Amino acid sequence: MKKVLVMPQYNEERTVIGVLEAASKFVDRIIVVNDGSTDSSQSLIENWMDGRQGVSLLNLSANKGMSGALLAGFCQVYRMLLESRLDEDDVVINIDADGQHKPEEIPRMIEALLAKRVDVLLARRDLSGYPLLKQIGNKGLWAFASILSGVRYHDVECGFRFMRARVIPGLLRYFTGRRYGCAQEIGIITALLRFTIDNTEPAEIAYYRHGARIRDGLTNVRMGFLAFARVKMGLANDLDRFVEGVLDDAAVYESPPARVPGG
Repeated sequence: MKKVLVMPQYNEERTVIGVLEAASKFVDRIIVVNDGSTDSSQSLIENWMDGRQGVSLLNLSANKGMSGALLAGFCQVYRMLLESRLDEDDVVINIDADGQHKPEEIPRMIEALLAKRVDVLLARRDLSGYPLLKQIGNKGLWAFASILSGVRYHDVECGFRFMRARVIPGLLRYFTGRRYGCAQEIGIITALLRFTIDNTEPAEIAYYRHGARIRDGLTNVRMGFLAFARVKMGLANDLDRFVEGVLDDAAVYESPPARVPGG
């Protein structure tokens, strides 16, 4: 069973290498999606990749947002499945590049995924330290996703996610990767496709991340409802054409083989 990290990043020059360094101890392959960064993060990642095996860097031509970056990463996973570089039972891991999640928790989360025999394990954050308005907003989004999906979500917006690779082709048939609605889209689509899901495993968060606004929450609701409608109406993407279209917009750089001393 291979463990594949899919990590979007946008202008995270202060944290991205630390997260990669820590996470690399627990995974077999890494896919970094550079979401049109304008800082030094791309060059830092390229330098970090030098001499490492199993690392792919997708440089997007323009900023697509978290949803678009995740979409590109999932498309790369799908391509690797087609090329038999991954198997359907391998585990795809999502983690934020800003250091909010702790890579050291990856082994425990994978153990929980296996023990619970689920297709998707979504970590559950402790939001007790968040502002009250933020807590209320998150609970509203969890309730909305639970109603549409039929799955009891406790923290659908968490970006610390573990999925069997077999989930990816079905997800991509309906996932749009637009705007700020990736969490709702993934949560609702995977549930409606009858993949088994657990959202009870607690995870520490290193700090409170500012930035989400009320209009972002409304966008999440809209994207969740549209995802629900697409699945129920069978409005699926032409998978292979869709994936190729997404990856055509990404410059893919694969790390070279590890250097052999004296070679």
